[in-house]
Amino acid sequence: MPTGFTDKIKDGISFRDFIPGFVHEPPPDGFPVSSYHVDALKKTMSTKERVEVMTKAELEDKAIQAWRENLDRYKEKLAESALLAENYGKMFQSVLAWKPPTEDHQELKKNALEQIKMSMKSDCNVSYVHAPTLQSGTEWQKTRLEALLDDQGWHNKEYKAALKRVAKANKWIDDLRASLPPDEGEENDD
Repeated sequence: MPTGFTDKIKDGISFRDFIPGFVHEPPPDGFPVSSYHVDALKKTMSTKERVEVMTKAELEDKAIQAWRENLDRYKEKLAESALLAENYGKMFQSVLAWKPPTEDHQELKKNALEQIKMSMKSDCNVSYVHAPTLQSGTEWQKTRLEALLDDQGWHNKEYKAALKRVAKANKWIDDLRASLPPDEGEENDD
């Protein structure tokens, strides 16, 4: 039975066209580098420039806005954890009340209870969740600029890594194409 790759053999596909089909039709000019990191760098730099020139009043407004957003996230996290703890608790009680049909099923009940306890301990732990503190405008600016510099460094690093990956993939494709004999009646470029 032919596969998606071998189905074209019956139609007379050439060896030169058959082998590259296994690499899902690479673009003729090679794989392009994604613009994601370059675009993100531009956005980061633009944001950094805006943050650097904000007035004292704008910085104070941004600090208050950030505090409110963080407070909302904090409250949401606490509510989600409380609801999850309630759901785990209900399920724990249901499993605890369950009467396994045989002695062989006791281990299943024991494992279910242990899994719920472990999940409750990690998933419902809010000890690491702290209420946000209101920063001054200057503190907010400093924190924001540090985060933007971190983002800039990360996107630079990832873009360089993407360039290397794409160059390696394109070389692999070039090497593959160079290794294939020309179709009959076609001149070799070498």
